[in-house]
Order: sequence, then C-alpha cells, then structure tokens
Amino acid sequence: MSVQKTEYRQVPSTTAAGPSPVIWADCPWEELEGPNAYCGGSFKGFHHWNDFMLSPSVPSTTGVSEYALYNDTGVTVTALSAQGMNVGAIQVGGNDLDNDEGSISFRDQTSQIQKGSATGGVWFECRIKKASIADNALALFAGLGYDTGTLAHLARANTLIDDTGVLGAYSYLGFNTVHAAGETVNFVYRAEGQAITTPIAGVATMVADTYMNLGFKYHPQNKRAERIKVYVNGAVQSTYVTEANIAAATFPDGEKMAPLIATKVGASAESLFTIDWWRIASIEP
Repeated sequence: MSVQKTEYRQVPSTTAAGPSPVIWADCPWEELEGPNAYCGGSFKGFHHWNDFMLSPSVPSTTGVSEYALYNDTGVTVTALSAQGMNVGAIQVGGNDLDNDEGSISFRDQTSQIQKGSATGGVWFECRIKKASIADNALALFAGLGYDTGTLAHLARANTLIDDTGVLGAYSYLGFNTVHAAGETVNFVYRAEGQAITTPIAGVATMVADTYMNLGFKYHPQNKRAERIKVYVNGAVQSTYVTEANIAAATFPDGEKMAPLIATKVGASAESLFTIDWWRIASIEP
C-alpha cells in the first residue's frame, strides 16, 4: 500500500480547502511521526490530522478513541459520512433549546507555549462553518483549551457561558464568536483565573454556511514582536501575540492544553455547526 504525502515546504500559500501551506511549511510533520500520535523520532511532541471521514455517529456524552465529547440531551455530534454522505466532516445539530451545547476535545493535554524557551512550537488550523451567523444563533470556540486547575478536558457543560457564549473560567488560545455578534470572529486567549484578552478583535467575518480556515502558529525563534502569528484562509494577519504578551499573567504560559471545539446556541432554534477537519502539531519546549 503506497502512502501519498504532501511536502508543504514546496507549496506556495493558498486559500484552498486543505491545510494552508503558509502555516505548515515549517512544521516538522514527518519528523514527529512515530508509532503513535504522541511521540516521534527527531522531536518529542504531538501531531494529529483528522478529516473525520471515518468518524462514527456519536450519542450524547460518549467519548470515542482519543476524543472526549459533551452534548446536551438531544444534541448530536455526527459524522456526515454516517449519514450516507461521501464527506469527511463532523456536524453538531439537534441544538434546538436555548443554551444547548456540543463540544469535542482531546482527552489529554497535547500542546503548550512557554515564555523564554529556545525550543518548541505549536501549529493549529481547522476548517469550520456555521449555518447561521445571526446574533444568538451559535457561539463557538476553536483552538486549544483545558481546565489546568483540575487537569481535565473541556468537553463539558458551560465551556462557553450561558446567554453570552464567552469563554468560561479556564485556559484557552484560539478563535471565539459570541452571541452578541454572530458573524465576528475574535482571536483570544485566557489563563485560568485571569481576564480574557483579545489581541485581534474582528480577525475574521464569517459568512453563513460557508467554510473558513482559521489557524495560528507559535515558534520561539519568531521575532519577539511576532511570537504567535494568526491566519485566516491562509493569509497571515498583521497583528501578533508578542513575547511580552506571553510573559503576562493573562496568557496561559506553560499551561498544557488540548485541541478543542465548543459550541452553544443562544436561542431555542437549531443552528448547525460543521468542522471539515482539524490539524494540530506541537514540539515540547
């Protein structure tokens, strides 16, 4: 059986449906490959890419393989391939009561950013869409998150707060939409017990039922003023998370988090959410 691999270092930037080469060009993906997703040969770290083609239909509060899930009663997290569609994607639906939520997280901590470290790296990207961008239709978070106080994943109730969709009191780094502005994506972070910081408000504007690629990467060798770069549909943004930001108490510095998608509706009306794929890699500092 032959395996076809894409060498991202040789591909120019694009806004195609797959992972954005501009994000992944400097990720040592092959070097991270090993007998499982948690260790590799040349680097100690983590890598994971799932297009959800083979993922099953999942009932409420049931974890599957490396994932942990949370769904309110009646909410479904379903692989579109399980519905007879030749599509690799996961859809959250059945969320037709106010504050219904559905979340997907890695069970275990995978990735961290640590100030002052000369080694390490984090890459994250996902392709997502919302059926509606109306206010109070559906709030979401996509990125890294964890309850670092109790060392527990965030596939749980109230990862996003009722009636607002803002982040709960845990550690996060990624993209958030809230109920008050359903089309607006903000890039945010929060250290557990600290206030939410929004380094890029309005980093993207979603379009109803239209996929969008959202990603970020951290490398300790980036310029101090550009430690974390943020990308929308393969385009790097002109505002960055700096070394000084990472050193502040509000950033989840040194806190190991996990890939996380969280959704919550703000009204008693179903609002579908779909993730086509996500791709994550990290090198331990």
